[in-house]
Amino acid sequence: MKAYRLVAMTIVASGLIAWASAARAEDWLDTGHVTLIDGDSIHKQGDGLVHFMEKDKYHHDDEGPNTPREGAVDCVNRISYSAYGMDDPNWRSKGDRVIKGTMGEQLLDFVCARVK
Repeated sequence: MKAYRLVAMTIVASGLIAWASAARAEDWLDTGHVTLIDGDSIHKQGDGLVHFMEKDKYHHDDEGPNTPREGAVDCVNRISYSAYGMDDPNWRSKGDRVIKGTMGEQLLDFVCARVK
């Protein structure tokens, strides 16, 4: 009887682990450029900025192919914060106003249109 319970508990635990992994699956959306955005990660935080995860379609870095990184935009003031500088404690001072007609504008619009 104890062996049966152990097998049953192992099966249930395996199922829960698989379910938890699936729940955290990413939803990489093609922006039409070289950047992919995880649609499930787009959210507005208390700082008023929209945060998201992004990765390059083709770029490989030291951490491996297409390593995701955090990005943030200010949809109201049309400012993008460099995803490459988000680890910098002063990243908020490094925002760039998005220029009309650029890929930066299209990416900002892409993210801002999908805020949850």
